[in-house]
Parts: sequence; structure tokens; C-alpha cells
Amino acid sequence: MLVDNSIKNVIIKFITGEEVICKQISRENSCICIQSPLTFVMAFNPEYPTQGEVSFTPWLVGTDFFTNHTINISSTITITTPSEVVNTKYNNAINTISGDNKNITQDSNKQIV
Repeated sequence: MLVDNSIKNVIIKFITGEEVICKQISRENSCICIQSPLTFVMAFNPEYPTQGEVSFTPWLVGTDFFTNHTINISSTITITTPSEVVNTKYNNAINTISGDNKNITQDSNKQIV
């Protein structure tokens, strides 16, 4: 089986219904290692009241935003690539949180099962 360990943005849909956008650090048969997870939040947009606007909030509020987390693939429904618009907004949000282009690393792992 070919394993893609390139760092890239992905959207993960969990069996609980949660939807997270994050950096995929690595992926193996039963686990995916992620960093900088954010959940989607719909916000009211007064300019377009019938459409709303997507924003983000931290997925795990009590941890360092740049800590790595290992997730069991069995707790997911799908892992997919975000649209170009969502990808750009996510990258802007990460740059705002970090204050710069913080380096993504493969250390300080946390296991989430």
C-alpha cells in the first residue's frame, strides 16, 4: 500500500459528525497524524443574510494549537482535500494564530483514539 506522508491540508469528517480542517503530518494504515485542527463554524453575514459565512474555531481548546495529534482512522468517515477557497481561509487563519509561518513538525505527538 502506498503511504502519503507529505504535509498537506485535509478535511476530516468524524463518525461523531464533527468536521475538522487540519495539517496532515503523516498517514499510515490505521492512524493519521494531524496538527493545527480547526472546526467549521457558520457565522451570520449581514451583507448576504441568506448565505452565512464560514469561520473556524479550535478543535481542541485545551491544547497547544501546534501540537501533533494521532487519530485512529476507524473514527473517521472520510478524509478529503479542502476546496481552494477553504484552503486559503485556513492558511490565513493559521498565519493569524501563529503570527507568522510557524514550522510544522513531526514531534510532540498526542494520541487520540
